[in-house]
Amino acid sequence: MVISIDFDGTIVENAYPGIGRLKPNAVAVINRLKEEGHQIIINTCRSGIFEGNAYSFLNAVGIEYDYINSNLPDRIEYYKADTRKISADLYIDDKDLFELPEDWEDIYKLIKKYEKRTSSKV
Repeated sequence: MVISIDFDGTIVENAYPGIGRLKPNAVAVINRLKEEGHQIIINTCRSGIFEGNAYSFLNAVGIEYDYINSNLPDRIEYYKADTRKISADLYIDDKDLFELPEDWEDIYKLIKKYEKRTSSKV
């Protein structure tokens, strides 16, 4: 799957323009998803120096990802456009309709449940 993950409020606590504390197990779970073969796009409204701060933070804590605020090249080619909205199979964002768990181990369980449900539809 291509998984789009919001930065502020999802990977870290909200503290914009600063960077909040890392959410529990965020590094381990996001890296586990990457190891499982998922493509990770970090999505953030940050721009300029603030986007750079997010890049620096992610790299410093060791979170593995494919892109930040950018669609995957194969999706751009497939859709013949680079849309403003990140194209993903799953979006993880604290602004979701439902409350996002604080601990990424709980988020991981939800991802696995979603993955099982959607793979059975194929």
